[in-house]
Amino acid sequence: MMTVSGKTLFGRLDLIARLIRDTEPVPEDSLIMMEELRIILDYAGRQSAALTEFTEAALRLDNYRYYDIMLFKVPEKICRAYPSFDRFLNRVLANDILFRGFPSGDPKITPARSFRVFYRMVYALLMLVSANLDRLAAAGTDGLIALFVEYFRLVELTDFDTAVLALIGDGDNGNDNGTDNNTAA
Repeated sequence: MMTVSGKTLFGRLDLIARLIRDTEPVPEDSLIMMEELRIILDYAGRQSAALTEFTEAALRLDNYRYYDIMLFKVPEKICRAYPSFDRFLNRVLANDILFRGFPSGDPKITPARSFRVFYRMVYALLMLVSANLDRLAAAGTDGLIALFVEYFRLVELTDFDTAVLALIGDGDNGNDNGTDNNTAA
């Protein structure tokens, strides 16, 4: 699905989300997702000194800006600043999916939970780019690539899927139906 032509990256993510929702419920409450993104950004800033300034800027965004990003309004601004951003992000994410063996290698993490972490991971990255867009644009493509390198280094070097699910609530809470009880938020 990540390679479906004729759709933007965000359209492809939506296709995957719909497929997952057809098999396992995935929380769609935007306020819950905003809080989960803040938790992930805080985690990223604490785990990576190189990301701290970026995460601090993203954590200062108000709910309106988070909501704009989730509705793909801000990603359009990112794509205007970086015309090949969609293609670049798609390649990076496809490589990450292949590298990490999506869904998670942990048999306890169902495809819905794995996608939930992936979806949040993408949006947390978009928050980082959006909150720091002027700073990144001033550094050109190198600045954007440096941010991506640090972010994916964090994902690679930590037990990201498990840590994020523990922080935001793994959606299990004793059952295995994939519903979200959002214990952390």
